[in-house]
Amino acid sequence: MAFHDPHQAADEIDLAHQLLASLDLRATTINAAIATLIRDAGDPALDTRIQALRTELDAAGLISMAPTLELAAAFHQAVLDDHDALAATLARLHEQTRKGDYAYYIDIVSFMAGLPLPADHAPPRWLDGEQTTRARWRALVTTRQHHRHPHR
Repeated sequence: MAFHDPHQAADEIDLAHQLLASLDLRATTINAAIATLIRDAGDPALDTRIQALRTELDAAGLISMAPTLELAAAFHQAVLDDHDALAATLARLHEQTRKGDYAYYIDIVSFMAGLPLPADHAPPRWLDGEQTTRARWRALVTTRQHHRHPHR
């Protein structure tokens, strides 16, 4: 929801934060924070929040959630068209997914940013094919860019 409709996602995320406020479910709370980052993608102030969440994941030992955070960061960077930050995020994702878990996130980031897939990457087989999947992920970014800057 946060990728597709950030305004509707805001209500869902607020509800999640209310429900989680009195619980000690760190991973679930971090997932809600990641959804918030996706909802707010394109806000230049988001970089500080992304870094704080990276630090929190590290401190909590929740390294399995790091690729999802990097996917959210990449969406934000693609919306901003920040190629340097995207390159750094892709490098982190390569490191985090080298054993195969979440390796398809590299494809998704490439699709969102309109980048070619890395030459050394073995892409998954997408149900609707690579081009259709690429177009859908790219459209999420261009739609968000248009909403942020309608006269662009």
